[in-house]
Amino acid sequence: MMAGLATTATAQDTKNKDHSMYMEIGGASNFVGINYDARFKKDSPWGYRTGLNWCYSKSSSIFGDSQSLKGYTVPIEVNYLLGKHKSHLELGAGVNLGIYNEHYIGYKIIGKTDNGGYEMIANKLSHNTFGYFFYGDIGYRHVSAKGFQFRTGICPSFNFNDSHGVSRGWFYPYVSFGLAF
Repeated sequence: MMAGLATTATAQDTKNKDHSMYMEIGGASNFVGINYDARFKKDSPWGYRTGLNWCYSKSSSIFGDSQSLKGYTVPIEVNYLLGKHKSHLELGAGVNLGIYNEHYIGYKIIGKTDNGGYEMIANKLSHNTFGYFFYGDIGYRHVSAKGFQFRTGICPSFNFNDSHGVSRGWFYPYVSFGLAF
């Protein structure tokens, strides 16, 4: 009988936690982000997510060219939770909107030197741009009775290949830790 009362109390403790704040690494956050998640109505499986993310990437070639990208993005997502009590299958779909700063340094050969080498100049470009991508979340969400929240899964993404679509791979893993209340 005591075990049944403890199980009921635990289920009620996690059931009433309809809001959460968490830090996500990877996934829709690109690199790292702080997110807020809530249900549309109390005890509803339907909810939303928004946040502020920071991304960074850098690449270079054997010819000395290099590129870097830094940005601040905002995910806007609708999600659905399947399951009861502490563990849920999380399914979501959203768009990530951002402002990105792109840097490019490339070298151009402008002639030959007297000793057989090449004379080169550096071509530096830097600009800010708006970008977006659409994404999904397919993952596992665990909320403990004390409010600790853990999420992990994969985040498929795509765009429409227009001038503002951010090129990304197909699937990005994610992990997040936070507090449900």
